[in-house]
Amino acid sequence: MAAYRLKTFNLVLLFAALIGGYIFFKMKTDTPPAELVPIEAVPTTPPTPPTPPAPPDADHATPAEIPAFVSDQAIGNLMKRHPQIPINQVKWEERHYGFEAIFTENNKQIEVEYDKNGNWLETEFEHVAETDIPYDIRQKIATKFPKASVEEYEIEHTAQGTFYEVELNEDGKHVEKYFDSKGDETTNTNEDS
Repeated sequence: MAAYRLKTFNLVLLFAALIGGYIFFKMKTDTPPAELVPIEAVPTTPPTPPTPPAPPDADHATPAEIPAFVSDQAIGNLMKRHPQIPINQVKWEERHYGFEAIFTENNKQIEVEYDKNGNWLETEFEHVAETDIPYDIRQKIATKFPKASVEEYEIEHTAQGTFYEVELNEDGKHVEKYFDSKGDETTNTNEDS
Protein backbone atom coordinates (compact mmCIF):
# COMPACT_ATOMS: atom_id res chain seq x y z
CA MET A 1 0.00 0.00 0.00
CA ALA A 2 2.87 2.35 0.81
CA ALA A 3 4.37 1.70 -2.62
CA TYR A 4 1.05 2.60 -4.24
CA ARG A 5 0.92 5.87 -2.29
CA LEU A 6 4.52 6.70 -3.17
CA LYS A 7 3.86 5.98 -6.83
CA THR A 8 0.71 8.19 -6.79
CA PHE A 9 2.62 10.95 -4.99
CA ASN A 10 5.43 10.80 -7.57
CA LEU A 11 2.93 11.00 -10.41
CA VAL A 12 1.26 14.07 -8.86
CA LEU A 13 4.69 15.74 -8.43
CA LEU A 14 5.65 14.88 -11.99
CA PHE A 15 2.35 16.26 -13.29
CA ALA A 16 2.76 19.49 -11.25
CA ALA A 17 6.34 19.91 -12.52
CA LEU A 18 5.22 19.47 -16.13
CA ILE A 19 2.46 22.05 -15.75
CA GLY A 20 4.80 24.47 -13.98
CA GLY A 21 7.42 24.00 -16.68
CA TYR A 22 4.84 24.58 -19.41
CA ILE A 23 3.59 27.79 -17.77
CA PHE A 24 7.15 29.05 -17.28
CA PHE A 25 8.00 28.25 -20.92
CA LYS A 26 4.87 30.06 -22.21
CA MET A 27 5.65 33.13 -20.12
CA LYS A 28 9.20 33.24 -21.41
CA THR A 29 8.23 32.85 -25.06
CA ASP A 30 4.95 34.86 -25.17
CA THR A 31 6.11 38.06 -23.53
CA PRO A 32 8.96 40.25 -24.64
CA PRO A 33 11.83 40.64 -22.21
CA ALA A 34 11.25 43.41 -19.69
CA GLU A 35 13.42 46.45 -19.98
CA LEU A 36 15.64 46.74 -16.96
CA VAL A 37 15.70 50.16 -15.33
CA PRO A 38 18.62 51.05 -13.11
CA ILE A 39 17.57 51.92 -9.58
CA GLU A 40 19.01 55.44 -9.98
CA ALA A 41 16.57 56.10 -12.88
CA VAL A 42 13.42 55.39 -10.85
CA PRO A 43 11.89 58.75 -9.93
CA THR A 44 11.68 59.47 -6.23
CA THR A 45 9.59 62.65 -6.46
CA PRO A 46 5.79 62.45 -6.34
CA PRO A 47 3.86 62.98 -9.58
CA THR A 48 2.85 66.52 -10.53
CA PRO A 49 -0.66 67.51 -9.42
CA PRO A 50 -3.28 67.78 -12.18
CA THR A 51 -3.49 71.05 -14.07
CA PRO A 52 -6.41 73.24 -12.95
CA PRO A 53 -9.17 73.78 -15.52
CA ALA A 54 -8.49 76.40 -18.15
CA PRO A 55 -10.19 79.76 -17.74
CA PRO A 56 -13.24 80.41 -19.92
CA ASP A 57 -12.41 81.00 -23.55
CA ALA A 58 -14.32 82.20 -26.58
CA ASP A 59 -16.48 79.07 -26.65
CA HIS A 60 -17.68 79.15 -23.06
CA ALA A 61 -19.67 81.79 -21.28
CA THR A 62 -19.28 82.51 -17.61
CA PRO A 63 -22.41 82.93 -15.51
CA ALA A 64 -21.79 86.69 -15.48
CA GLU A 65 -22.21 86.78 -19.30
CA ILE A 66 -25.66 85.20 -19.23
CA PRO A 67 -28.43 87.59 -18.15
CA ALA A 68 -30.09 86.85 -14.81
CA PHE A 69 -33.53 86.40 -16.42
CA VAL A 70 -32.30 83.31 -18.31
CA SER A 71 -33.07 80.11 -16.40
CA ASP A 72 -30.72 77.14 -16.07
CA GLN A 73 -33.46 74.98 -17.61
CA ALA A 74 -33.44 77.09 -20.77
CA ILE A 75 -29.65 76.96 -21.03
CA GLY A 76 -29.72 73.17 -20.64
CA ASN A 77 -32.51 72.87 -23.21
CA LEU A 78 -30.65 75.08 -25.69
CA MET A 79 -27.38 73.14 -25.27
CA LYS A 80 -29.25 69.84 -25.70
CA ARG A 81 -30.96 70.94 -28.94
CA HIS A 82 -27.99 72.93 -30.31
CA PRO A 83 -24.81 71.48 -28.68
CA GLN A 84 -22.44 72.94 -31.29
CA ILE A 85 -23.42 76.56 -30.49
CA PRO A 86 -21.02 78.24 -28.04
CA ILE A 87 -23.22 79.70 -25.30
CA ASN A 88 -21.39 83.03 -25.39
CA GLN A 89 -22.46 83.48 -29.03
CA VAL A 90 -26.11 83.46 -28.00
CA LYS A 91 -27.86 86.80 -27.62
CA TRP A 92 -30.56 86.71 -24.94
CA GLU A 93 -33.54 89.07 -25.11
CA GLU A 94 -36.19 89.44 -22.44
CA ARG A 95 -39.80 89.33 -23.68
CA HIS A 96 -43.19 89.73 -21.98
CA TYR A 97 -43.72 85.93 -22.12
CA GLY A 98 -40.18 85.05 -21.01
CA PHE A 99 -37.12 85.38 -23.19
CA GLU A 100 -35.53 84.24 -26.44
CA ALA A 101 -32.12 83.02 -27.48
CA ILE A 102 -30.87 84.35 -30.82
CA PHE A 103 -27.93 82.82 -32.67
CA THR A 104 -26.72 81.68 -36.08
CA GLU A 105 -26.46 78.01 -37.02
CA ASN A 106 -25.61 76.70 -40.50
CA ASN A 107 -25.79 80.26 -41.84
CA LYS A 108 -29.38 80.69 -40.62
CA GLN A 109 -30.55 83.00 -37.87
CA ILE A 110 -32.43 81.06 -35.23
CA GLU A 111 -34.61 82.38 -32.42
CA VAL A 112 -35.58 79.97 -29.65
CA GLU A 113 -38.34 81.21 -27.36
CA TYR A 114 -38.86 80.17 -23.72
CA ASP A 115 -41.41 81.05 -21.09
CA LYS A 116 -40.29 82.66 -17.81
CA ASN A 117 -39.54 79.22 -16.31
CA GLY A 118 -37.33 78.21 -19.22
CA ASN A 119 -39.83 75.90 -20.91
CA TRP A 120 -39.40 75.77 -24.70
CA LEU A 121 -42.16 77.49 -26.68
CA GLU A 122 -40.92 77.56 -30.27
CA THR A 123 -37.91 77.68 -32.57
CA GLU A 124 -37.97 80.15 -35.48
CA PHE A 125 -35.69 79.85 -38.48
CA GLU A 126 -35.43 83.39 -39.84
CA HIS A 127 -34.65 84.45 -43.43
CA VAL A 128 -34.93 80.97 -44.93
CA ALA A 129 -34.72 80.39 -48.67
CA GLU A 130 -37.87 80.40 -50.77
CA THR A 131 -37.21 76.75 -51.62
CA ASP A 132 -37.48 75.88 -47.89
CA ILE A 133 -41.17 76.82 -48.04
CA PRO A 134 -43.58 74.21 -49.48
CA TYR A 135 -44.55 74.84 -53.10
CA ASP A 136 -48.30 74.97 -52.41
CA ILE A 137 -47.82 77.78 -49.88
CA ARG A 138 -45.74 79.78 -52.36
CA GLN A 139 -48.48 79.24 -54.97
CA LYS A 140 -51.19 80.44 -52.59
CA ILE A 141 -49.19 83.61 -51.88
CA ALA A 142 -48.60 84.26 -55.59
CA THR A 143 -52.31 83.76 -56.36
CA LYS A 144 -53.75 85.70 -53.41
CA PHE A 145 -51.18 88.53 -53.44
CA PRO A 146 -50.04 88.89 -57.07
CA LYS A 147 -48.74 92.45 -56.58
CA ALA A 148 -46.93 91.77 -53.30
CA SER A 149 -43.22 91.19 -52.94
CA VAL A 150 -41.93 88.72 -50.39
CA GLU A 151 -39.73 90.33 -47.74
CA GLU A 152 -38.96 87.25 -45.70
CA TYR A 153 -39.78 83.58 -45.17
CA GLU A 154 -39.66 81.93 -41.74
CA ILE A 155 -40.17 78.40 -40.48
CA GLU A 156 -41.46 77.96 -36.94
CA HIS A 157 -41.43 74.71 -34.99
CA THR A 158 -43.82 74.67 -32.02
CA ALA A 159 -45.42 72.07 -29.78
CA GLN A 160 -48.45 72.31 -32.11
CA GLY A 161 -46.41 71.54 -35.24
CA THR A 162 -44.46 73.29 -38.00
CA PHE A 163 -45.67 76.60 -39.37
CA TYR A 164 -44.53 78.84 -42.21
CA GLU A 165 -44.60 82.62 -42.02
CA VAL A 166 -44.39 84.79 -45.12
CA GLU A 167 -43.79 88.53 -44.72
CA LEU A 168 -45.01 90.55 -47.69
CA ASN A 169 -44.92 94.13 -48.88
CA GLU A 170 -48.07 95.02 -50.76
CA ASP A 171 -48.28 98.62 -51.94
CA GLY A 172 -46.00 99.77 -49.11
CA LYS A 173 -48.01 97.90 -46.49
CA HIS A 174 -46.39 95.15 -44.37
CA VAL A 175 -48.48 91.95 -44.39
CA GLU A 176 -47.70 88.68 -42.56
CA LYS A 177 -49.32 85.42 -43.60
CA TYR A 178 -49.12 82.24 -41.60
CA PHE A 179 -49.63 78.67 -42.84
CA ASP A 180 -49.74 75.30 -41.13
CA SER A 181 -47.84 72.25 -42.37
CA LYS A 182 -50.81 71.28 -44.63
CA GLY A 183 -50.57 74.63 -46.41
CA ASP A 184 -53.75 76.02 -44.88
CA GLU A 185 -53.73 79.68 -43.89
CA THR A 186 -54.09 80.08 -40.12
CA THR A 187 -53.55 82.62 -37.37
CA ASN A 188 -50.22 82.89 -35.66
CA THR A 189 -51.02 82.07 -32.07
CA ASN A 190 -47.30 81.68 -31.36
CA GLU A 191 -46.15 85.13 -32.47
CA ASP A 192 -44.18 86.30 -29.46
CA SER A 193 -46.37 83.78 -27.65
